[in-house]
Amino acid sequence: MTRLQRLLRCCTALFLVLATAFSGWGQDGDKALRAEADALFEKGAYAKAYPLFSQLVSLAPQDHELNFKLGACTIFGGDDKTKAAGYLKFALAGPATSGLAWYFLGRAYQLDYRFNEALDAYKHFRGTGDKKLLARFPVDALEQQCRNGLHLLSNLKDIQVMNKVEVDASD
Repeated sequence: MTRLQRLLRCCTALFLVLATAFSGWGQDGDKALRAEADALFEKGAYAKAYPLFSQLVSLAPQDHELNFKLGACTIFGGDDKTKAAGYLKFALAGPATSGLAWYFLGRAYQLDYRFNEALDAYKHFRGTGDKKLLARFPVDALEQQCRNGLHLLSNLKDIQVMNKVEVDASD
């Protein structure tokens, strides 16, 4: 056996040992990350949980529960809040997504001025949520805000500028 062949065998063995060690470490790291993210979500620290769920969804994009939690966290901690509705709608297409996803979908729609869709989501949340969940996340005031928003948007006036004059800041 030549020196080169021995060196290749040694490198291959080392590679297999390291690959096995790091693959187990990655799974344990993902579990720890998921546990930390879930704990923050349960405490209502959605903005702090946002980067964790963002990382987890990038590792498992088809997981409906992770998409639900990322969507909820995006409302409070994400830069682009309009993406929240997409995550939440995908999550609701899953088989066993929490009814709370309808609440957060309503919030996402409401923040995006989609008041009719928000009212529908809140109505669905009322129908699927249990009493404990409805007490923790009341929707009465949010539904009224949506109705007020619809009323205000229906009375928009188009404003025209008749005369524009620039003045000095000291004036």
